[in-house]
Amino acid sequence: MEKKITTREELKTYFQTGDNPTENQFAELIDAYWHKEEVIPKEKIEGLENLSLDYTLQWSSASKKLSLVDSKGNPISEISLQTLDDEGKDLRYNSITSSLELYNSDNELLNSISVTDFVKNVGTQLALNSNTLQLKDYQGNVLSNINFNVSNIDNLQTLLDDKLDKPTMTDNKVGKWNGNNFIDGLLQDNGNVAGVGNIDYKNIIWAVDSPDKAALISPRITEKQRLSIVLDDTQSGAVVYQTDRKTGYYLWNGTSWQSLGENIATTDLTNTQPRTFTQNANFTWDTSGNPYYLKGLTDQTENLTQYNKVLRIDPVTNQVAMGVSSEISVTIPDNLTINAPAMNVNYTVNHIYPDPVSPLPQNLIDLKKFMATIRNNQYVQLKDNELTVQKVDTANRVTINNGIIKFLAYPDPQAIDTPLVSVNSNITMPQDKNWVFIVVPDKCYHINYMRGGRIGFARTNNTDGVQSPEIGTLMGDDNGYGWVDGSAALNVEKWNAIKPTIIYTKVGEVLNISVAYGDGTIYSRNIDALTFLGDYRFVMCMGSYNDQNQQPSFSNIRYYIEA
Repeated sequence: MEKKITTREELKTYFQTGDNPTENQFAELIDAYWHKEEVIPKEKIEGLENLSLDYTLQWSSASKKLSLVDSKGNPISEISLQTLDDEGKDLRYNSITSSLELYNSDNELLNSISVTDFVKNVGTQLALNSNTLQLKDYQGNVLSNINFNVSNIDNLQTLLDDKLDKPTMTDNKVGKWNGNNFIDGLLQDNGNVAGVGNIDYKNIIWAVDSPDKAALISPRITEKQRLSIVLDDTQSGAVVYQTDRKTGYYLWNGTSWQSLGENIATTDLTNTQPRTFTQNANFTWDTSGNPYYLKGLTDQTENLTQYNKVLRIDPVTNQVAMGVSSEISVTIPDNLTINAPAMNVNYTVNHIYPDPVSPLPQNLIDLKKFMATIRNNQYVQLKDNELTVQKVDTANRVTINNGIIKFLAYPDPQAIDTPLVSVNSNITMPQDKNWVFIVVPDKCYHINYMRGGRIGFARTNNTDGVQSPEIGTLMGDDNGYGWVDGSAALNVEKWNAIKPTIIYTKVGEVLNISVAYGDGTIYSRNIDALTFLGDYRFVMCMGSYNDQNQQPSFSNIRYYIEA
């Protein structure tokens, strides 16, 4: 077996001078070299066995570079294309500047070319001015005139004047609200286009032109934007949708914006399905003085076992609250004795009289109805200049200031009980009408301390000198303190610090005298109004006493006369 040649030096030994190479040696010589027509594998070339020849191009939008990389991502070469950002992409016409403008992909203006000379002489509108038809450019410049006369056949001239001689739409427009601005001049065509170059159906007025393309989408604006809109009564009916604060639709009623949904109950409402109103905050139902009715409710007053809940109204706050009622059966004997007071319990007793109760006289019925309404009467305050002071001498016995009549102490060794001074009202209370007269003394008094002091009404025909009341006369209590008239109904004792309110109510032939004390008690008496004596004049009189602390004062004198 022949030895395999491994180096070029060994191959040379076969062809030394005088040697005869064998056939195999010649074959080994040929196999040791590559022919020029053969493809040499890269594995046979030292240093290329691990080299990759797979290359790709990569683009980086961040660095704006185009790179050549091998199969392992290793960059071979790169080139920057940053300068291509300023390449013009969009050519636009600016009608305001009459120029063509070139923009790049970032919407930046690169260059502009004025084309005023090309467009200024292009007619864009026709206008009829009297008997002249004018062709105008977009700026309103007249390019050409055509004079003609048209007789008003079948109102043709009027129609031409109405249709052709119209200004461009600069105030009232149909268009699109983009959220910040109004883009005018955009008309919706069957829901397929919205302006120029886009299909955007938001905030567009759609035409009612087909069964499946009919909608009105109001402009969506903020409250601040809505309040900045200037409208008048000619734009009544304008509607917008507010997106902040109290969101919803708002209607311009000609003078102001009104939220749609307010005051919806202008007609009777009927609910045919169960509904629940959940109150998560205080809810006030203000009837503004109008009656409030709950009709159709079943009467369950006898079923306190199942329906033992009742609604109660706080007399001060008028707040409605829920409480519990109980059914109590009480047998009342002929003689009822209460040994101890029952606290915080209200008893309602329905008593059946064996004999019918005699009806009240009609004048007392009228008085009762009239007194039920005196809280709502509009009273007139008595003014200082409507009072006259009458005295027996020149002594300073009384002052009148800002509606307060104050009697002053005046020493008299004889302690005269006869009136020495009177304050007479110049306002007369008519004998033929119903009226209310109210006066408020500052405290209760003792008759011995008042020395001729009394209040009431005197006849109007007796106006000279010091007057003393003849009708409804009240004075201090003889044994204690309080305002009395000598009858059992008004003879009560009170502490002198308790403030009273005296109310005279005259209805028909009845004069009611009520004294409401500051401790919550009220005493009342009806007397003959003595209308045959004529009209009434309110008087306050006083005798002599030197203790100023016991001298009375009166204030808040007011009256109401029924029309």
